[in-house]
Amino acid sequence: MDNIQEKLAQLSPRQRELLKQKLINQGKKPQDKENNSLSFSQKRIWFLEKLEPGNPVYNRSTNLKITGKINLDILSKSVNEIIQRHEVLRSVFISEQGIPKSQILPKLTINLPLTDLSTLDKSEQQETLQKLAIVEAQKPFDLTKGPLIRGIVVKLSDVNHVLLLTIHHIVFDGWSAEIFLKELSLIYEAFCESLPSPLPSLSTQYADFAQSQKQQLTGQGLKSQLDYWKKQLGGELPILQLPLNYQRPKVQTFQGAKYTLTLSKSLTDSLKLLSQKEKVTLFMTLLAAFKVLLYRYTSIEDILVGSPIAGRDRLEIEKLIGVFINTLVFRTQVDGNVSFRELLAQVRQVALEAYSNKDVPFEKLVEELQPERNLSLTPIFQVFFQLRSFPEEKITVKGINWEKLDLETGIAGFDLTLDI
Repeated sequence: MDNIQEKLAQLSPRQRELLKQKLINQGKKPQDKENNSLSFSQKRIWFLEKLEPGNPVYNRSTNLKITGKINLDILSKSVNEIIQRHEVLRSVFISEQGIPKSQILPKLTINLPLTDLSTLDKSEQQETLQKLAIVEAQKPFDLTKGPLIRGIVVKLSDVNHVLLLTIHHIVFDGWSAEIFLKELSLIYEAFCESLPSPLPSLSTQYADFAQSQKQQLTGQGLKSQLDYWKKQLGGELPILQLPLNYQRPKVQTFQGAKYTLTLSKSLTDSLKLLSQKEKVTLFMTLLAAFKVLLYRYTSIEDILVGSPIAGRDRLEIEKLIGVFINTLVFRTQVDGNVSFRELLAQVRQVALEAYSNKDVPFEKLVEELQPERNLSLTPIFQVFFQLRSFPEEKITVKGINWEKLDLETGIAGFDLTLDI
């Protein structure tokens, strides 16, 4: 025993961490993982999946346009290296006496089957690619068996491919897509040179975050934040009934479509200038304008809009794949008799208060408020707004360009989402 201790003492911190990870992964069964609790976000997603198994609303699509001569074998090997690196991507979710638990598979390998569209003309390629993207995005996952990540490669030509990745939201969020793209390019570059992955081992995993979240959400700090939200969202909440040309279904279908437009540079500059003059962020200005639009279409003055925050407020979780995203609810009174500047001041105040009480998971809030369940509506709010803060990156590695490709999925999580 003393000899073993001496040898361990001679190892560097990185060597000890690698040894620790090796011992954890060697020969372990899924149930051997002690830390199998779910985060609040995971618990709610799991609950909704149990209500409607196979509902594609929680499928997350990350589609990559790859330009250049790609080695498909190395691409597949690189994707699987990321799966092995991030335990959460090897997770499955079971129920024990009605309580959800995660299990980490010691090893998981997925295939990336190739679909060749290179013989089609460009219009047929795009039409078929879009159909494939919708099929992949809507195909259900089995949380109890996994894998919760799948992908196919679509060949458009010898130097043009598209990687269609679909990952269940219970293990993945928007920020995770950026991490995935960066890691994929770095690992691919190393593997092309027959080198090991250049990425350092992760000192913490998503399961550690889930465990610490449960421990942190206690005490007076959480109670005061929860009290704020109970006051802000207490009582009977208004339903934002958008005008429809058909009867609302009794159960949400989550079918939807996307419309894209580009704001002019002059309008964008004017919005930024107005924000500076009024001492508000661009997010606040756009949210206020969105609320005016909703008021005009519904004549409802009490308007609630949900909006995401990254939920990555600790350095050690910034580079983790997983579902960290949280949702804040912005409730304001839109009166047709007030000026836009007055409304903007109200939105600013509400937003600052919301950010000051951002530590309460939305799932915990729903649990506490217990709104009446209505299968035709999302609870608390029906409209979503997000201003993306991370860059849409284009990465060049080994003469190959990697960039995210926005394709239609046919899925809508809310009645209306404004994504800027």
